[in-house]
Amino acid sequence: MSEKPSFSLAGYLKENYRYFHLKDTAGQERDFHFHDFDKLVILLSGKVDYLVENESYELKPWDILLVKHHTIHRAIIDKSLPYERIIIYLDRKYFDRIFPEARLMDCFEAADRSGRHLLQPNAEQIEALSAVLKNYEAALHDSGFGSQTMRDTLITQLLIQISRLRAVAPEEE
Repeated sequence: MSEKPSFSLAGYLKENYRYFHLKDTAGQERDFHFHDFDKLVILLSGKVDYLVENESYELKPWDILLVKHHTIHRAIIDKSLPYERIIIYLDRKYFDRIFPEARLMDCFEAADRSGRHLLQPNAEQIEALSAVLKNYEAALHDSGFGSQTMRDTLITQLLIQISRLRAVAPEEE
């Protein structure tokens, strides 16, 4: 009898979302794992393959990976190149509660249903995504009035843009 594979729960999220902008050559590789939250991965530079459920994706700069909660996944990183990425952990209950009609997390459901977790924005879409991310990172250093609300608004803008990308992404037959 073969042993059943086990997958570990990784990461934690105590906030409504958590934003990471990471650049290194070590690249933290983990075995197959899953999260209790939804996860966005945006590759900025480097070479990485992501295995998500039964699919393998070779990410290119500005590719976006949608990983729904409880989805088994793993990164295989080419450590010979600097690996720069943005990873965002998202609490779907927060976004569903704050913007119930917007259905911002539906892009994760669609990715899961179709088995297609990768989005590849065009140059115009990359420019718009880059602007929101740049504004978000600037807002991280702001402690003035409404600074947290500004950050929340920018993450929401990013999710809207990604949802729009997902809406026009070709579906697998």
